[in-house]
Amino acid sequence: MITSLLIVFILQSTFGTILGTVHDSSAALIPGCVVTVENSGTLFRRPTAADESGSFAFPNLEPGTYKVKIESPGFRVAEYPNIQLLARQTIRVDGQLSVADQEETVNVMAEVAPVITREVSNIAETKTGRELLDLPIPIGSRALGSTSPMSTLTTQVGVSDAATAYAVLAFVEKR
Repeated sequence: MITSLLIVFILQSTFGTILGTVHDSSAALIPGCVVTVENSGTLFRRPTAADESGSFAFPNLEPGTYKVKIESPGFRVAEYPNIQLLARQTIRVDGQLSVADQEETVNVMAEVAPVITREVSNIAETKTGRELLDLPIPIGSRALGSTSPMSTLTTQVGVSDAATAYAVLAFVEKR
């Protein structure tokens, strides 16, 4: 009597199963693809990988409405929504994947080059106060207490102010 009650109890399961096989458009099996089943009511999600023969199985699923999603690199994602699973029911969902389109996006970033003026022969660049403080200048020019950008720059090799340039020209002309 206990054995017959146990058998009746086991046979009265409330779970169902979704199973199937995955292949491509040429009917070749696709092993290793990721198959995910999702209960639309509870959002319960369970992934699995198809075996070497492209087969998958989801036993012991609660009754409800399910969506089966099949993914594999190089193929488009296949989705099979609104699968109604009842208690003690086994539903077969054989998936077919089609080859994905190859897309490649290339972003080219370019910096704008400084404008070269051909009309005048001078080169000028504006520096901010912070950039002037960060210049590698001799400590001696700062020791003089000058905060003038011009006096700071004229301590650099090859840089002179207009007054110094005229003085040098006047000295050279006198010789």
